[in-house]
Amino acid sequence: MKGKVLIAAQEPEFATRVSLTRMSLSKRYDVRVLRPRLTAKFSPRVISAGLRYGIYAIQELFSSSDVLHLINSPDFIHLPALVKRGKVVYDYRSNYSDKLRLSYPSVAGLAARVEEVLAKRANLVLTVNDILALRFSRRTGKKVHVVPNYPSNAFKAKRTAEAVRASLNFAGEGLVLFVGNLTDTYDFDLIISSARTLSEMEFWIAGSGKREMQLRSQGPKNVKFLGKVPHENVPDLIGAADVCVAPIRAYQRDIVHNDQDVWKVSEYAALGKPIIATNLAPSSQYELVNADVDGFSRAIKRALAGTVSPAVPRFWEDVSEPALLGAYGQLVT
Repeated sequence: MKGKVLIAAQEPEFATRVSLTRMSLSKRYDVRVLRPRLTAKFSPRVISAGLRYGIYAIQELFSSSDVLHLINSPDFIHLPALVKRGKVVYDYRSNYSDKLRLSYPSVAGLAARVEEVLAKRANLVLTVNDILALRFSRRTGKKVHVVPNYPSNAFKAKRTAEAVRASLNFAGEGLVLFVGNLTDTYDFDLIISSARTLSEMEFWIAGSGKREMQLRSQGPKNVKFLGKVPHENVPDLIGAADVCVAPIRAYQRDIVHNDQDVWKVSEYAALGKPIIATNLAPSSQYELVNADVDGFSRAIKRALAGTVSPAVPRFWEDVSEPALLGAYGQLVT
């Protein structure tokens, strides 16, 4: 009989890692996802979040499974795992406590302690890249298995680059693409300023978020804001681009992200595109540059000239799934 695995994650429908993890584990185990009973968001945000997280924690407490697979960020909702029987898998997909130090420093220390307690309770600990695995292993004394955030091999363009460009009235000498949420995580000032410098190029920004209206008002004529794009259409946009960019802002002194965990980078790579990035760890998958307009613009021009090596496609089924199932093989017999 298959072991029963319950995947617990806040807003699981928006987490690509949840759907891919379920897909892979379902090949060997009986898997279901714990769906939140309360999803409504309202003001004040603190009360709204508290209710959602509290109800979800109660759901988790009274759930039943052989293995409880916890997807972190946030971690407070998973505290019931400390008193539940059965085996626990802790998927440290995000260094959540480090990020909290930016906005909520008063609770960051508590969040870090929760991460460590859950990891020590777990029978198996996973994470998304080699850097976080090493750091988290040192913090917790646990072996940490790496399951990278690579897209499914179904992540492929369905339309030709020419058709996509024609549908969006492309008129530049080259096409530069950013895909992602329009939030402070990314350095859009760098993109906008580079677009002004490279006025002969066309820049497409695909995504939505709190900075969208501000950026639309600031963008020069050669920047097109495409708004929120269905995920199934993202490969078409990447396939149409000459170069893709990942201008990530630094939020701590130690750089802990790379091509293994940043979804936009691995998705750009799936289509074999040259990638220009900032504030990531060194990798052969992208050209790493300083976050200044001159350097960023020059790197884009080098990529358009063909002197930046295209990224090598890596897929979940080829790398991540074997790592996940191999780790689970040590847990479930």
